[in-house]
Amino acid sequence: MRTAAGLLFTFSLLAQTTAPTTTVRGLLLEWEGSAEAGQFSLRVRDYHVFVFLSDAVTVFERDGQRISLAGLRQGDALEVVADPGPETSRRRARTVRVLASSPPRRTPLHQGGLRTYHSPTEWLFPRGNITLAGVVLRITGDRLQVRTRSQGEQAVLLRQDTRYLRDGSPAALADLKVNTRVFVRVGKTFDNDLEAFQVIWGEILLPR
Repeated sequence: MRTAAGLLFTFSLLAQTTAPTTTVRGLLLEWEGSAEAGQFSLRVRDYHVFVFLSDAVTVFERDGQRISLAGLRQGDALEVVADPGPETSRRRARTVRVLASSPPRRTPLHQGGLRTYHSPTEWLFPRGNITLAGVVLRITGDRLQVRTRSQGEQAVLLRQDTRYLRDGSPAALADLKVNTRVFVRVGKTFDNDLEAFQVIWGEILLPR
């Protein structure tokens, strides 16, 4: 009986001293503060934003090396182990590990130039979460101008890895003509521009 009581007492102490944690992965939006006290915000896959608090005990790590809060960069993909709590609360971060570095800044819409960047965080955020349906107005360099029914005229950036499908078969940008009805699967860049991951036209008009 004493042994059983001792075991129960031990388990009770462990339950009290080992606080539960939660793990969150997302992209760093911004941070402020110092190594002693700070906070940072993280956007997760479903585009919710979490805010975490850090203190002198919080461990930050990049490529296996210890860093500080100031060593984080906007756009870093992070894995945060933190105290649990409601989505709206500021949770205390225990460990913060950088999974992938922030991407180089893309060329703004007005400067032109096809994008060659392949995101190291595409496993975290799917490639394109918006579908535009409309008619091609103009194709100029790396931009596609599409007139939609509900959103009016939309400018879409074309990437070097944008996929083109005509009648269900692979095609090229040169095959796309003005006044063609298209479905464009797009996402938003950090500059809040739309960029195309897939453009579909022809007999098969359902976005994949």
